[in-house]
Amino acid sequence: MPENHTDDVARAKDRLERFRLSNADLSQQLSDALRRSQRLASSLGFRDIYEAQAAIDTADSDLSYWQCFEELETLRAQVRDLTAQRDNALARMKRLEEQRQSRPP
Repeated sequence: MPENHTDDVARAKDRLERFRLSNADLSQQLSDALRRSQRLASSLGFRDIYEAQAAIDTADSDLSYWQCFEELETLRAQVRDLTAQRDNALARMKRLEEQRQSRPP
């Protein structure tokens, strides 16, 4: 085999090996991205990333998902506060009613 041809073959083999390594790396990155997207969709309560994206795309809101999440947390805190206020008011009413009933007419 001529030396020039041998060098061409060696360079082609090196190039092919680089392509194989690059392909393996890209395949791993794709696999990781698919796993992360599935995990994200599942964490959000969806079957897959396509269902999650469809729900977000068709939502009738100007808020982002993150803004909705923050608003939900704010509303939950308000519910806790209002529930505590209601419970305190009911306890006070009960005490006042007991005091009223314990007084002589």
